Order: sequence, then structure tokens, then C-alpha cells
Amino acid sequence: MNARIRSALAALAIAIGSAASAQTAAPAPGSGFTRWEGRWYEVARLANWPERDCGPEVSATFLRRTDGDISVIHQCRKTDGSWGVAVGEGRFEEAPPPRTLGVRFTSLWYTAPPFSWGDYYALDLDLDAHYLILGSTDRDHVWIMSQTRTMDEAVYQRAVAEAAALGYDTAKLVRTGK
Repeated sequence: MNARIRSALAALAIAIGSAASAQTAAPAPGSGFTRWEGRWYEVARLANWPERDCGPEVSATFLRRTDGDISVIHQCRKTDGSWGVAVGEGRFEEAPPPRTLGVRFTSLWYTAPPFSWGDYYALDLDLDAHYLILGSTDRDHVWIMSQTRTMDEAVYQRAVAEAAALGYDTAKLVRTGK
């Protein structure tokens, strides 16, 4: 690759990065991975293509591996009654900035960043109320998750209000769990 093309690509990457940083959400303070490791049940989400066939039973399990990375196991009961399982790979940035969780469910042969990784923030974590709001940095995806299969309605409304305050379009939330 000649120097002119490399310079153009570098300038494009800087421009995209600058534009994206002005529009991204921020992680919750103290949202280190070890605080939310384990199984979480989806209560609501913004509609997204990978979960298009998922019904009301959806969970994600986040487990720290011995190599320091994270295994992400996404399970859902599909609308036809069958179960869908996706196993992904994650990496968590403990130190600020930006304390993001990078996850990919793509094939291992396709690992060219940034195309195979999605970056998410633990936007709000309330271990007393047992909920987590996980959102994409571009605000196109958000999940409200609970450590239990059910969530108190007042707690759910508080989580929805928090997601809305952070700029997510909560009018489009799909309620999956109660």
C-alpha cells in the first residue's frame, strides 16, 4: 500500500473516530466486569437483527475465562418454541477510558477489527435492585437485564427512565421478560 493511500485511510479513521466520540454514550462508574459477571435475564431490548426470532425467554451469561477474556453465552426461546444458542467471545476493558465490553459472535476466521466486534457499555448497574442496562456506544442497541427472571415494575420503569435519560429511544423497547 503506498503512502498516499495509508495517509488517506489514517485521516478517514481519525475523522470517523472523532465523529463517533462526540455521539457515544458513557459507561456507568464502577461498572467493572466482575460486578456483573454471571447470568442475566433480558427484560427489554431495542429490536435488533440477531434477536429477531427470539421470544420472551432470553438470557446472557458472561463468564471470565482463564485467559482473561470472556465467554458470552446468549440463549433464547424462539417464537417457534425451539432454543437458539450463540456462543461469543468478549473482552472487557477494566481501566478508563472507556470501560467497554467488546463482543463478537462472528466466525473466528473473520476477526478484522472493527468489523467483527461490537462495543457495549454497562450503562447502569444496580446490584441492590438486581438490574443492568447494557447499551451500544452508538445508542442503536440497549438491553435492560435482571439477575432474576422477573423484575419489579417500579424497578423496570426506573431502568427505562435511565436509558431514556442516556439518549436511547425507549419508545421502541420490546418487552421480553416480566
